[in-house]
Amino acid sequence: MKRVLAYLMIFVFIVALQPMNSICSEVQEDYKIYGYLCTDHKLTNSVMNSGFRVYLPSCNIEAYTDSSGYFEITGKFIPGADTNIYVTKEQYLTRYISISPVKNMMIGSPQVPFEMCAGDVNNDNAVNMSDIVILASSFNTLKGDDKYSYKGDLNWDSAINMSDVVIIAKNFNKTSESYITPMKSEITDIKMKVGEVFAVTKREGGSGIKWNAEISDDTVVVLDKSTIENTEPAGAPYTHTWEFKALSLGNVIVTFHSNYVGGMPDIYNIKVEGNPQNSTPIQSSSTPTKPSDTPSPSASPIPSAVDHSMLTPYSDCNIVPGQNTIFCPTFQMAWDGLKKDAGGDVVLEGKPPLADILNKGFDWSNSLTEDSYVAISGIGDNMVEQIKNNLKSKFGDDAPEVESIGPGGYISCAFLLKKMKFAKSFEDTRPIFFSSNGETTQVASFGIENGSKRYNDLSSQVSIYDYKNDNDFIVKLLPEDTNEEIILAKVAPGETLNKTYAEIMERIKKSTPESLRFTESIAIPEVNLNIEGEYSDLHKRIFNQALYDYKITKAYQNVKFKLNKDGVKLASEAIILATPSAIMNKKNLVFDKQFLICLKQKDAQNPYLLIWIDNPGVLVNK
Repeated sequence: MKRVLAYLMIFVFIVALQPMNSICSEVQEDYKIYGYLCTDHKLTNSVMNSGFRVYLPSCNIEAYTDSSGYFEITGKFIPGADTNIYVTKEQYLTRYISISPVKNMMIGSPQVPFEMCAGDVNNDNAVNMSDIVILASSFNTLKGDDKYSYKGDLNWDSAINMSDVVIIAKNFNKTSESYITPMKSEITDIKMKVGEVFAVTKREGGSGIKWNAEISDDTVVVLDKSTIENTEPAGAPYTHTWEFKALSLGNVIVTFHSNYVGGMPDIYNIKVEGNPQNSTPIQSSSTPTKPSDTPSPSASPIPSAVDHSMLTPYSDCNIVPGQNTIFCPTFQMAWDGLKKDAGGDVVLEGKPPLADILNKGFDWSNSLTEDSYVAISGIGDNMVEQIKNNLKSKFGDDAPEVESIGPGGYISCAFLLKKMKFAKSFEDTRPIFFSSNGETTQVASFGIENGSKRYNDLSSQVSIYDYKNDNDFIVKLLPEDTNEEIILAKVAPGETLNKTYAEIMERIKKSTPESLRFTESIAIPEVNLNIEGEYSDLHKRIFNQALYDYKITKAYQNVKFKLNKDGVKLASEAIILATPSAIMNKKNLVFDKQFLICLKQKDAQNPYLLIWIDNPGVLVNK
């Protein structure tokens, strides 16, 4: 009997372990949930749909909606287990959505987003008299008044009045339990690059089935071609192929609806990212072939059409044949100031990839001496004056101008200035015929001619590292300031700018410097670079609580660099400006073009004077 009981206990123990082991093995898989939501009141613009936190407590992952109400969360879910998603935002009833995750799921859609109910002023998951009482305490106030409270401003129009009462009245006595279950659909995840084509093939005809494709944003992806094959004999099934071409970076939902009553739509979540590619179609029937999941930075360096140059805010940018690539850490310095003021990683509407790269950062702290840069940030024109004073005291006439930002504006600024002279100027050497992409251009150069009379004076300013041949070598130019060095490397490039640098530094580390011999020569092209640009990918609302009401309106950087026989001059400026919504929406009522003047009695149907002012002939000159 004891032996039977022992076997029985072992059997129960093994059975008990089975589901645990199964769950532990399955929990390693990644699952994704996408969705679209909207506010339940249509009184304001679409920015109201942004900033909702979509949170999975069991997986400890979250996302925030952008201005279209779109969110995307990725994590390691337990297949088959119910998981509650919490959707929250101040002033709104929290929504709990129970799901059993499939590989990819969409909740709501661009056409039919699920709604979020406003009016929960005190965030207790109920709209009732306590919310009315709070709103009443600031009723008939405007933003800036002492009694104004943003919690009662439910439509974000900077005023608390009857329009906010109407919103509460609509949802009065509702709780989080009042929400109805939203539409859920399984979706297919597709990654594309600009220029690629994604194809979907379906069978039509036969029983009369027809499919219709709907694109949520045709500025990102467009229907490029639609072809029908095998239509004979009449009435037989045939194939219908749709080809969608990626036009720009972004996120798009393509939905296929059939005329079959009760049929579920086929949904494709398409992410367009990365560098442009050729237009080879990505084929799909019901389950598309997905491009590589290997991540590649899809941030937006700034190309210059004038000199085929690209300014990038991060060093790990791809090197493109035929294109100059310029990195200077000033924009990272300005971003670090914004990150500090935001209280951590900067969370922007839509989570642009460039923001993720900048949040990871670039360690410039030990690369620069204190006297070579200014990095400062803060709010208001008083901060601008402080920045101006710091720049002027450190850099004198070389200090850049700093624009006014207004009393509530935010600024993060970085400026770098380096001047390095050679103890003795190099010689002007014969022009170089510089080769690029099969073309040759004659450019000015400096250096040391072989057999130069100034060899003894100038050769000490040159060190040669790891010379392999005339097309593979590294040189250091040594300026007067012994704490600085200028590295020039004629090498095959690595995949990215930063990898190329790392390989060069490793070669220098492993080699012994050589001097230039009397019979040898060196010729270096003169460089005169002036590039600037705007990182418009970052023009988004900030979701961090410390700067929640702000939107980045400027993300600017410039780099000016000269290299010639006398030395080097580098100047780089980066500015991030952010404006609170109250200032962004501030009206500027100036009649500076054609306008109408109308005089009429208050209750009269018709006016007694109408004047259309189209030119300044009747206006008073100042």
